[in-house]
Amino acid sequence: MAVGNDAVIRLEHRVQTGFPGAEVYVVRRGETGATRIATGVDLTAAPSADGAAIWLKAYDDAHNCSLREIALAGNERRSATPIDCSVALIDAGSKPLLVKPETIVDPATGASWPRSRTGFVWALTGRYALAAEEPAVR
Repeated sequence: MAVGNDAVIRLEHRVQTGFPGAEVYVVRRGETGATRIATGVDLTAAPSADGAAIWLKAYDDAHNCSLREIALAGNERRSATPIDCSVALIDAGSKPLLVKPETIVDPATGASWPRSRTGFVWALTGRYALAAEEPAVR
């Protein structure tokens, strides 16, 4: 995935838990080598809005997941915080988003928007979200 001017690569492999182990690497623009910046189990990544970091959701154990922000240099910008494992971390193009059953949340600012019945959001700006609802079937 593109993150700013660089690329981030996630490699999966099976571990004893049965969940995919993963390693996350950054390849800097103009370079040919990759640098590992994270390891974990069942990792999901999305670029930060400023293009200098990634948000990383990790499976911690049978009932717990965590979310943290990691700079492309490998240091933590925001420490791991607990998150429900059912919450999806997605790359929304201009920012990462957390998709919860009832809301969509910007992990960097905490801003939230109600989720439409379909869950499909066309655009987000400021405190507004343009969402699509399915037309009623007659």
